[in-house]
Amino acid sequence: MIHFITTFFAGDEWMEPLRDSISQHTQNFKIWATYTAPDEGSPEWLEWERHIIETHGEETSEKLKRRWVVDYDEPIDHSKIILKHKKDFHYLQREPHLPGLSPSQNHKHNLHVLTDMVLMDKETKDTDILIWIDSDALPIAPINEYIEDKLKSYPFAAINRKEQHRPHHSSPDAFPECIFAFTTVGFWREHDLNWDRYENDTGCFNSYTGEPGGWLLYYFTKENIDWYRLMMTDQLWEGEDENDYVSCSVYDDIIYHHCSGSLYKIRPSCDMSLREGAKRVVLDRLSTSS
Repeated sequence: MIHFITTFFAGDEWMEPLRDSISQHTQNFKIWATYTAPDEGSPEWLEWERHIIETHGEETSEKLKRRWVVDYDEPIDHSKIILKHKKDFHYLQREPHLPGLSPSQNHKHNLHVLTDMVLMDKETKDTDILIWIDSDALPIAPINEYIEDKLKSYPFAAINRKEQHRPHHSSPDAFPECIFAFTTVGFWREHDLNWDRYENDTGCFNSYTGEPGGWLLYYFTKENIDWYRLMMTDQLWEGEDENDYVSCSVYDDIIYHHCSGSLYKIRPSCDMSLREGAKRVVLDRLSTSS
């Protein structure tokens, strides 16, 4: 059994594409998902709003509030979204958006919640496969054979962005990304792994502490565990500036990653309208190959 683990942020535009692409390219799977977004006026909302105002100013805060509450000029009803899509997932529930945490840290929390849920399920076996996948990352080729082949030589695999150095990563080797990563249940349990960040005052391994995967890089390096790195093999949109260097990318010819496809609602720098062409190319490719 293959267990896909993912988290959706406000809105449901990626739910059907992800479900459909997994169904098209995977056999014998379950999708475990959480949905996280603060309700307007809630303590989580007010904490988030305060953080945005302090970081980006009042004007940006007003724009982002509209993105949280309104999607395509219609109010977002988070409960209706869950009810609408729940039948298409093995597990889909709302998870609180924790106050005081960045989107990446909330993402990490959701990964831990779902992973623990899979591990505690009485039907889960050590030979099962765990796949962590971003909600805007879509399989574009057969998954089962690909994973079986990689796990013959490596115990763990993940997207790796070493091909383009990011200024806030002082690591000599970019860390495993939960955009798309996989291993066996047995390996994850045996090493008691997690998606925590890694903090190190010396700047070794990973100094960007907000991202999941920093601790995995530290542990794999310390234990001399080699892991398979999925590198960028194509990019469908080159972006407007240096901050877009990983947008709309294909990794190892197996996964398309839109990048901040749902987080655009809480990240001021994300303008999704510029990337719609790349998204359409991928969705058209999936529809013609089905």
